[in-house]
Amino acid sequence: MKNSLRVIAIVSLTCIVAALAPRASAQGAAYSGVAHTPENIPLTNGAVAVCSANPTDPGNIGQPCAPLVTIYTDATLSKPCTTVSATNCANPITPDPNGNFSFWAPPGIYYLEFYSPSTANGGRSQVPFHEMVTLGCVPNTNAAGCGGGNSISVRAFGAKCDDATDDTAAIQAAVNSLPTSGASVGGIVSFPGVCKTTTSINITTPDVTFEGIGHFQFITQNPPPSYIDFQGTTPQNAINVNAQGFAMDNMGVKYPTTIGGPLAPPSAPTLSQVPASGCPAEAYFVEATYTSAQGQTVDSPEATITTTTGNCLQVASPAPETGATGWNVFVSSNSNNETKQTASPLAIGTNWTFAGTLVNLGFRPAVDTTAFSAIFDPNGAQL
Repeated sequence: MKNSLRVIAIVSLTCIVAALAPRASAQGAAYSGVAHTPENIPLTNGAVAVCSANPTDPGNIGQPCAPLVTIYTDATLSKPCTTVSATNCANPITPDPNGNFSFWAPPGIYYLEFYSPSTANGGRSQVPFHEMVTLGCVPNTNAAGCGGGNSISVRAFGAKCDDATDDTAAIQAAVNSLPTSGASVGGIVSFPGVCKTTTSINITTPDVTFEGIGHFQFITQNPPPSYIDFQGTTPQNAINVNAQGFAMDNMGVKYPTTIGGPLAPPSAPTLSQVPASGCPAEAYFVEATYTSAQGQTVDSPEATITTTTGNCLQVASPAPETGATGWNVFVSSNSNNETKQTASPLAIGTNWTFAGTLVNLGFRPAVDTTAFSAIFDPNGAQL
């Protein structure tokens, strides 16, 4: 046997229904793709095997995975490649010189294995990697072999993942289609390439996993074959996570460093005293922070005032700031020891008046958490 290079990958498949297909015939789904290496380089000297089982033990280098499935040339699944002579009609499939290939098959979950002689692509060896294929399972999520709708492809919802088409709506629709409760809550959303987005993807369903193709490492010479390329022009997160159990497997998020930076802290607060009873006449030290949907800024410079009998401290709202949704006030009777006095942020433009008793609802923030990010999870880290 010749030494050879095998690359295993799973490609998500788009459901295409033939409008003219006879009602009495079986209805298949089509996939057209490009065979590629883990570096997302077209595999121009190799073959593509379509299998029905996860090739966790795919066998000999250069050999196809098993068991192979029957693929077809038509939407009605009346012309299997085992009996019809057609260009590139076989399983394994021989791609064209540019790596392009296509086939029809019944709805279900499949696995694609890309493999080639070791002389291809510079003769480099590659660690095998794989990814699940969902072929035509949406809207037929309960079809035999579709896994009950818990493994879906963004392509089934219209995503192109060509890094040019805006795939935001398709990705969000795929996420929203997953079960939100019960034993089968959540599921896997597969991404077959680089998917451009322009507004936030919102994760509100528990146990959702975004799964890409290929073997992704954070320390690598090459970008991963699958990732979300956020190209929004207004400050926002690429992904908002508001549910437990969100994960990403073999993919990442490309997020610009020039958008949605942290808010600057407010200027030192303006202090005054207003007629009121019940407030001690003493010195007060005050700081403030801006708040946003992401969190709050670090504290402002310190301001101080000494009130007189019959008056209470009043802190003026900081000036409006783009991105600021509110503000918090921190007060102490000792310098550099301010504690939070607001249980929830005040609206910008609303002043705060001391009620007579200082409380400790938190210490001054050490870091600014107002920056938008690639992934924002209010219960965890921002990335």
